[in-house]
Amino acid sequence: IFPRLSAEVENTLGSPQKVSVSASVFGADGAEISSAEREIEVPANSVSSAEFEFEIKNPSLWSPENPALYSALAKVRNGGELLDSHRESFGIRKIEFNPRRGFLLNGKKTILKGVNLHHDLGALGAAAYDRDMERRLRLLKSLGVNHVRTAHNPFSESFLGIADRLGLIVTNEAFDK
Repeated sequence: IFPRLSAEVENTLGSPQKVSVSASVFGADGAEISSAEREIEVPANSVSSAEFEFEIKNPSLWSPENPALYSALAKVRNGGELLDSHRESFGIRKIEFNPRRGFLLNGKKTILKGVNLHHDLGALGAAAYDRDMERRLRLLKSLGVNHVRTAHNPFSESFLGIADRLGLIVTNEAFDK
């Protein structure tokens, strides 16, 4: 498996800047798998990208039974000074739709047992409280749910992160209709 990482760097200054961009990939256990660094020049008032490709041998595949998450960390430095950093988690999985076998996750037939959720939290209203959303998703998972369809609008990144960590497949509806 060769995940690709692209780090976009924006220069809001009136002169070109040379920066160092480093990227690291960490396994599901938190241990660093690989890292790389490169210098890029970002023109004045512009955006440039640093591209990286990493090899992950024998990856732990994400599934509802094994929600293994990797993470990638990008850092931007100028003259040794850390300007910015961002960490993003991701799962590695293989998804197939087969006319005879149906939905396959990592080569295994998977029956989606799901619910349709609206963005609100009942009596708590439309505010998205992470602790309450996680409580709700843990309860659904304990009842055998492995799939959530979001209703009418995309849910927050926080919701998607909780679902990834708990091992819930999400169909994130882009818009109503």
